Amino acid sequence: MEASTADDDSYLVVIPPIMSLPTEILLRIIELASQWSTMGFFNGWPEYVEYTGPSADKLAFVCRRWLDVLAMKPVFWKSLHVALDGATFVPNIIETFFAASGDNQLEITITSGDSASCILTPSQECERLDFVMKHMAPHFGRMSEISIEVFYRSTIVHISSYFNNRTMSHLSDLNLVSYDTNDVSPLRISTLETPSLSQLKTDAGSFMNLMNGGIAWQAGRRLSGLCVTKYRPASHLAVINSRRFLEGLKAMAKLMAGVPDVWIEVEDVALDGEDITTFTMERLEGLRLSDIRGNVASAICNSITSSTVAYAWITRCEPISRCTVPGFELEVKGISSSLSLLRLLQDWQGWELAITNCGGFDDWVLGALAVSSMRNGRTCPQLRTLKIIGGTFSVAALQRMCEMRLDDEEGRIQRLMVEGGPELKEDLRKWFEDNTEHFSWRDICP
Repeated sequence: MEASTADDDSYLVVIPPIMSLPTEILLRIIELASQWSTMGFFNGWPEYVEYTGPSADKLAFVCRRWLDVLAMKPVFWKSLHVALDGATFVPNIIETFFAASGDNQLEITITSGDSASCILTPSQECERLDFVMKHMAPHFGRMSEISIEVFYRSTIVHISSYFNNRTMSHLSDLNLVSYDTNDVSPLRISTLETPSLSQLKTDAGSFMNLMNGGIAWQAGRRLSGLCVTKYRPASHLAVINSRRFLEGLKAMAKLMAGVPDVWIEVEDVALDGEDITTFTMERLEGLRLSDIRGNVASAICNSITSSTVAYAWITRCEPISRCTVPGFELEVKGISSSLSLLRLLQDWQGWELAITNCGGFDDWVLGALAVSSMRNGRTCPQLRTLKIIGGTFSVAALQRMCEMRLDDEEGRIQRLMVEGGPELKEDLRKWFEDNTEHFSWRDICP
């Protein structure tokens, strides 16, 4: 280790040996150190080790010399993660990333704050993202993934102008997400071409701009994933009309027609009005709805004609009308009304159900799951696996429901798992163990 001493011997500066290595050796060390290894398997046994490509994503922050050495080879510069409110917002590294990346296709992730708060003001956040966008925009043709998740929607509106009149041929994933709807202005885009886009995640206001807000958006025919995120303006006058929102989903369904394994997510969107429209979505694999009030959740569920939906998640939605929820597996979470919960379950045809922290899951719902009539048949007729976390039910009602379904070949409860349930007496524990193929029960903690 080398040491450098000042003239007055008052301090000692220690230089690590790695800092004095020749550039070629340091470059090789950095190349090996920046690779992540993953174990490959064949028939369950480790067979080979795969290494990722070298990356400057973390090592560029060590010191200026490492940054200069890394800048010598484009192979290091393929992905960049910048936290606008954190230590990774380093203008020099951002500039170097785009200058040193050569002809690589690029993945960019930009974050700011979280869903609850942000240490930056709207103007500070906007200024920092604007800096990144100025350096990114000349390289839009090489972008494969752009993920921008910031706190203020005003920031998204401002930087959207960089996407105006652009053709992004290689872009497969685009996220334009905000948590605080402090600006309800439309995106500043007139035309946009993304022929290779497969995943889109954006707030409901921006989604409406893209679908029926006057933007000439050419999305191609590969779009298989849509996530519409939080949009809750302070003024009720700025809330999206329910029918217009469903018209936007209808237009998106046409774009996705013929694409296999489609995923749709809609979360925390303020909507106004109960006037709805009907449409159909085909070849859907997964559906997630969160915090959607009124008839919109029902309208979305009823629009799905696909018989191949594997998973559905419904969180804090209180439908006011009966609906047909898709999915072989269904998780409902945070449903407070037993009537709303029954509306979600009445026509569900899947076989694996998870009830998570639903105050509405009570003895009345269990009674509905137990009975069968010639006229209406049975609620959840093919239910075989039931997982319950929390709830307001009694053990007696749950046992009665399982007992009433014992002779039903398709709807017999074969697997039952309860967490945070009421106290279970030993005789009833034995009954459940004797009458199910798999059983587990964890009482409410004292």
